[in-house]
Amino acid sequence: MQTRAVIAMEAKRYQDLSSFGGTARGRAAWRAQIWWLFETLFVRPTPQYMFGWRRLALILFGAKIGKRTHDYRDSSFRFVSAPIRIAGECWIAARAFIGPGVEIGHASVIGAGSIVTENVDAATIVAGNPAKLVGRRTTETAAGVPK
Repeated sequence: MQTRAVIAMEAKRYQDLSSFGGTARGRAAWRAQIWWLFETLFVRPTPQYMFGWRRLALILFGAKIGKRTHDYRDSSFRFVSAPIRIAGECWIAARAFIGPGVEIGHASVIGAGSIVTENVDAATIVAGNPAKLVGRRTTETAAGVPK
C-alpha cells in the first residue's frame, strides 16, 4: 500500500503533458501538410536572393524568433523570457536553438542543430550541443566585422 502512495506522490511532482496532445509540433496535422506542400513548391526552389519571399512565407506559416522557453527545473514548467540579439551578417543554420538572453555577434555562424545558451563573439563559428567554438572567420570572409 505504501508503494502506491509513494508512486502517486512522485507522479504529482511532474507536469501532466497529456492535455497538449496533437501532432505536427503542436499544430493541426492538416496545417503541417499544407506547409510541407507549400514549402516544396514555392519556397525551396526559389533563388537565394529571394530571401525576403522565404522570410514572408515562414512568417505566414507561424515561424518566429522566440524569446521564451520553459524552466525545466520547475515542476510547472513556467516560462523564462529574455530578448535574443542577433547582429548583422550572421548565418544561423537549420534547427538551431538560441536560448533567451543570448547575443549573437556580428558575422557569426551557428551550425545546424546547435544549442546556443551563451553569447557568441563576433566572427566566430560555433556548433554542437551545447554550442562550442569550432573556428573563427577570417577577415576576408567576415568583411566589415566591427573591431
